[in-house]
Amino acid sequence: MATIKSKQLESLSKRDEERYWSNVERDRRGCWNWTGSKNSKGYGRFFANGQHHSAHRLAWLLAGRGIQSDLLICHTCDNRLCVNPDHLMMGDAATNNRDAMLKRNLSGKHARAKKPHKDFPLFPHATRRWAKKVRGRLVYFGRTVDDPTGEAALAKWLDQKDDLLAGRTPRAGRDGLTVRDLVNRFLTAKQQQRDAGELSATMFADYHATCGEITEAFGLTRLVDDLAADDFEALRATLGKRLGPVALGNRIQRIRTVFKYGYEAGLIDKPVRYGPQFKKPNRRVVRVAK
Repeated sequence: MATIKSKQLESLSKRDEERYWSNVERDRRGCWNWTGSKNSKGYGRFFANGQHHSAHRLAWLLAGRGIQSDLLICHTCDNRLCVNPDHLMMGDAATNNRDAMLKRNLSGKHARAKKPHKDFPLFPHATRRWAKKVRGRLVYFGRTVDDPTGEAALAKWLDQKDDLLAGRTPRAGRDGLTVRDLVNRFLTAKQQQRDAGELSATMFADYHATCGEITEAFGLTRLVDDLAADDFEALRATLGKRLGPVALGNRIQRIRTVFKYGYEAGLIDKPVRYGPQFKKPNRRVVRVAK
């Protein structure tokens, strides 16, 4: 019986409630699977009223059911992403542990998991974890005993797929400003300047190309808050392979302009930290190149 506790939330606004249910998909087993962000343990979570809350705990509240602060909301279906109130129950830790032990005994704790169908992208590894070989190395997506059908593992794979295939380290999923949102807002602002005659068509095209390089490097769905110094170092190295020192310096400045816009427009709470390497080539290198 999967379970997790979270801070109490009395209610959601109508807008937040609509946003919540937009992240839910139903399957043939009767589970209502959470498709939004997840925590490190594979449980759904939802950002509201300034903090994250357990998605299935909110489902219980939205069904009009009260929660005692010292009790847990548990999954009877053992699907951590399920938010169907009929698959949830309230109980204490002892009840949860007894139920989990009983289910393991009935199903056979050491039984080897199998792929649910031949086209399933993951396989049960000998270490009893769902796995997939990506770019020459094995990546794991949770224990098979906790996820015998592989549904949670599949959701995790689909969430991390773009980053893994591109050789990037997946970041923990959560609500926030994505790279797609940032570049779209930035380009919209620059387009308005262009239409007002405040920005040349050539400069707008340059900004557009810069945004394309940002999304290609980081992915459209990557959260801006998740970007770190190593991401910008890798981007600089990639640009440096095809741009001369002068063009590289200009492109770095354009990229910084995009992220500075996000901070000054209030889209992100703090300035982006680029790290010590993401800067223009020094003057000597530029002078030699000229």
